[in-house]
Amino acid sequence: MIKEKITLIRLKTNYPANETIAYEASRAACKYHGLDTEQCYLDLVGMAYAEHRDFSNRAGDSGLSRGMFQINSYYHPEVTAEQANDPYWAAKWTLARMINGYNYPDNREVAIRSHNGNPYGQQTAKYIATVNSYINQ
Repeated sequence: MIKEKITLIRLKTNYPANETIAYEASRAACKYHGLDTEQCYLDLVGMAYAEHRDFSNRAGDSGLSRGMFQINSYYHPEVTAEQANDPYWAAKWTLARMINGYNYPDNREVAIRSHNGNPYGQQTAKYIATVNSYINQ
């Protein structure tokens, strides 16, 4: 008999259903990409939190950014609305982009900031601060 490790989720917001989905999608993405670590899960959940504090699929950026991870259709026209709105697909896509384009986890801060724009700009400094504040709650 194989026993699976059970990981308890410590919810940090008033949106337990959405936060749980964010965590489960993030954990699945990290496992898929061979980064089965708590830091990886928390980074992705923190990013979803930084996008919308309620982990929702509301559109942002005047309708250009979609889904829990706010994938921008202008910069990523290859991603369909259906894909962007699927938290499991979007988490895997987001992490793949961070790994392949920005050498995550070795270059963690730049990889996370790049998801929100110029990794050296003021806007993305606020973004990484929000991600880290969620993780450190």
